Amino acid sequence: LYLSREKYSLAADAFSKANTLKPNNTQYLLNFAQSLFFQHKQNLSDKAKRLIKSVLNKEPNNPFAHNLIAANAYLHQDYQTAISEWESMLKLMPANSPDGQQLLQAIAAAQKALLTHQKVSK
Repeated sequence: LYLSREKYSLAADAFSKANTLKPNNTQYLLNFAQSLFFQHKQNLSDKAKRLIKSVLNKEPNNPFAHNLIAANAYLHQDYQTAISEWESMLKLMPANSPDGQQLLQAIAAAQKALLTHQKVSK
């Protein structure tokens, strides 16, 4: 509820407490990381990165964890990381699925941004 109402600090506190009550629940860990991501103005803090790493240690193909990494990378102009993360997620999607199509669009946008960024840097 706090996440949906953009009360990120309260959401982070709630998911931190939930994690204390039920340690290592991947959904709580990811929601905690997402809360921190938004609380820190769409930037993965060290704490959020540790939470995501914890999830990926247990569930290496967790799409939500990979998407948080990709979104953070894209927003910080690390387009290659975003592309790599989204491509790894795409391999897990059924062919022609709506989610797969969204990933293809995100990859295309990141590739275009990467090319533009490379041209500007030269």
